[in-house]
Order: sequence, then structure tokens, then C-alpha cells
Amino acid sequence: MQKLYEKAKIEVFYGDRAKMDRRPGAAAEVDGKIISIAVLGDECLSQYGKEALTGVINRTLIEQELKKRKIEITDADLQAKMAEEAEMNFPTGKDGKADVQGWLKSVTAKYGVTEERYVRDAIWPSVALEKLAAGRFEVTEEDLQRGYEANYGKKVRCRAIVMNDMRTAQRVWGEARKSGTEEGFAELARKYSVEATSRENGGEIPPIGKYSGQPELESAAYSLKEGELSGIIQVQNVCIILLCTGFTEPVGITFDEAKELIRKDVSFKKMQMAIAEVFEEINDRASIENYLEGTVKSPKEALNIENPESSLQEFDPAKK
Repeated sequence: MQKLYEKAKIEVFYGDRAKMDRRPGAAAEVDGKIISIAVLGDECLSQYGKEALTGVINRTLIEQELKKRKIEITDADLQAKMAEEAEMNFPTGKDGKADVQGWLKSVTAKYGVTEERYVRDAIWPSVALEKLAAGRFEVTEEDLQRGYEANYGKKVRCRAIVMNDMRTAQRVWGEARKSGTEEGFAELARKYSVEATSRENGGEIPPIGKYSGQPELESAAYSLKEGELSGIIQVQNVCIILLCTGFTEPVGITFDEAKELIRKDVSFKKMQMAIAEVFEEINDRASIENYLEGTVKSPKEALNIENPESSLQEFDPAKK
């Protein structure tokens, strides 16, 4: 390939406005043979077309909803969002303020895109969806209390054995009960646990906090005393046995000191859930004909409930 490149005469027109004006419709020339914009377009479609079209469809759905609700996205909105992202994800400047330019330079280098494209494809959709989701949630005092307990409260230290079937779990539980020691439990974890990381550490897992998203595991852990063995806990498709090895000390921060930080965290998480719900609703209401993939999606409310069929159907664009 190196020798072929050295012998060839290659001139690229695409991306150079002056050259493209001189050679309309040409993307490049290789030893006198023209590679047309159409050929380049076909190659781009075959490699990236479906992904790119999905992005354009999603943006169109958002734009239509904004227009319908008479919501505008201003440059000030975009700047505020970038400052927020920089503050959360990048060191502040010497003046203690968000280093927007430093963050933007870092993130565009990471993804290999221009600033203009990153603002268009990442910042604008985020701002638009946040505006569409505004007013859909509230942060309650109960949310703040739960956030405080989850992040700053006492947690349970445990060793765990994770297994794929109840029969094995029952046998291992019997052996663990018979052993009655932390060392014996650790050996059983190394022998039987199917979870690789904790297996290597003799069943050691990160401390279990409240409101962790696994209520069954959490409930079992908080019912144990130090040195006590749990029953067999079924979580989704696995069986888990816990051995309580102690408790962490609560972090020395009062609720009032942590309140605003927790509010920001809970608000962000609820906003993400609201955004997902809003976009799902927009998508459900939409009628989308995708000629590139050859599919039609009908609005959910338009489906015949008496005879439910998939809303994604094959179609022939030539018959349209």
C-alpha cells in the first residue's frame, strides 16, 4: 500500500471549497480517475448511515415537539449548559469559576469532533430535552433524607457468595453454616461464587448502603448482626448468601451541610428519568417511515388493540 501511494497521483477535493467549486461533484481524483461525491455518499451511508439517520430522526422529533410547545433554545441556554457540564466534569479555573473552554477542548479532543458539532449533537439535545421535561418532577424532603442516608449513613460490610442455582446455594449455605467462620466463608466464596471480582477477594464486596437499588439484598444485609449468616437471597437470576462482617461509621457531615449537594444529585437523576419518559412519549406518538432501513413505525395510540401487531413493519419504498 505504501508503494502504491508513493506511485499514485492523488488529489482530494472534498472539504476544500475552492477545489470543489472547480470540480463540481468530485470528491477526489486518483491517477486521473474521479471519485464522485455520490460514491463517497454511498460509502458513508453503508458504513454510518443507519446510526446517522437515527440521530437526525431523533433531532427532528425533538424540534417538532419544541415547535409544538413554542419553546425556543437560545445561545444563553447553550452557554449555561456548557458551564454546568464544565463545573461538574472539569477542574475550575484560577478564578474558581467553570473553565468552559478548557472543558470543551478536552471533551472534543476525546470524541474527535469539532466544538460546533459537539454543541449541535450533545449540548443542544440535552438543553432541549431538559426544557421539555421541566416541571415533570420535584425533589421532596423524603428524597433528600434518603439521599443523605444512602451517601452519608451507616453501611453494612459483607462477604458474599453468588451462585446460579438454588441447589448449589442450599449446599453452600449448609457448608457455610457448619463452618461458622469468616475464613471458612471466604474459602467457599473462592470455590463457588460465580462473580469474578468478589470470588478472587474471598467474597468481599463494597459496603451495602440504603436505597442502593437492590431492595432484597439491602433488606437482608440490614437485618444481620456482625458475624451472622443470611439466608439464601434471590436477586433476579442469581442466589446470594451474605456474611455480615461489621458496619461502617456514618460520615461526619450533618444533613443541613449536605442538603444542597444532595438536592443537586437527586434533581439530576430525576431529570434524567423525566427526559427518558418525555422522549419515549414523543417517539410513541410519532409516525416514522425509515427508507434506509425499510421500516414504518406507527403511533402507539393508533394501533388496533383488538389485534395487536408490532408497530415496526417491513415495507417496500418502491410501492409508496
